[in-house]
Amino acid sequence: MAPDTLDMALAARTPENVIHHSDQGLQYTSLAFGNRCKDAGVRASTGSASDAYDNAMCKSFFATLECELLDRHSFRSYGEARSWAAR
Repeated sequence: MAPDTLDMALAARTPENVIHHSDQGLQYTSLAFGNRCKDAGVRASTGSASDAYDNAMCKSFFATLECELLDRHSFRSYGEARSWAAR
């Protein structure tokens, strides 16, 4: 995600208190990307080098969330889905 793409995501979603987790790819470790994250209040997080499992717990959580919640319920709004997920 280059700084331009980050800007598009921020404009579309206006997130608060978020963490952007990525691998250690060049675009994510660049000064431009780091500065843009800092300016936007986004905390940047990168995985450890040569560790394919650093993100496994997060992926497992979201897979479970999708199977247990999103595939079994339909929501009328983002707020309703968020309330269910926060239980």
